[in-house]
Amino acid sequence: MTNDLLLTILGSFLPIIITTLIAWLGNLNLSSKRGQIVTLAKQRVDFLNAYLSAQNAALEDSEELAQIKQSTARELSAIKKSVEDELRRIDKESPQSGNFLQRFFLLYKMRTRSAAAFRVLFYLTLLFSFLWSMLFTSVTLTSIAEGAYSLIIELLVLLLFIAPAVLIVFLVRWLAVKADKPGKSA
Repeated sequence: MTNDLLLTILGSFLPIIITTLIAWLGNLNLSSKRGQIVTLAKQRVDFLNAYLSAQNAALEDSEELAQIKQSTARELSAIKKSVEDELRRIDKESPQSGNFLQRFFLLYKMRTRSAAAFRVLFYLTLLFSFLWSMLFTSVTLTSIAEGAYSLIIELLVLLLFIAPAVLIVFLVRWLAVKADKPGKSA
C-alpha cells in the first residue's frame, strides 16, 4: 500500500517535472542566443582590427588612413549598438527577474492584468494537471497490480492521458508570458 501511494505521488509529479525540464531547455536556448550574439560581435571586431592593421601597413597616405580609422570607429560603434539592442531585445522577450524557478513559475510582478489573470489560470491548470496525473497514475498502478496489461503498455497509456494536461499547462504559461510582453495592453 505504501509503495502504491508513493508511486502515485511520484507519477502525479510527472507533469510538473516535464514542464520544468522543457522550460529549462528553453532557458539554455536563451543563453546560447546571447552567446552567439557576443561571439559574432567579437568576430566582427577582430576582423576590423585585422583590416585596420593591414591598411596601416599597406598605406602611406595619412589622410586616407585617417578616413579608414574613422570609418572603422563608426563600424565599432555600430557593432556595440547592435549588440546592446539585440541583448536588450532578448531580455525584454524573456522576463529575467529572479532565478530560473521564479521565471518558470511566473513568480515575478506581471506588467499587465491579462498576464496576471493567465498566471492564476496557470496555477489552476497546474493543480488540475497534478490531480489528473494522480488519478491516472493510481488507475494505472491498479491495472498493473491486476496484471491486465504489460507494464510498457500501461506506461504508454499513462503518458497519453497525462500529455494533454501538460500541454494545457504549457499553453496557459505561454499565454501568460505572451501577455506580459512590453507594449501589450490589458
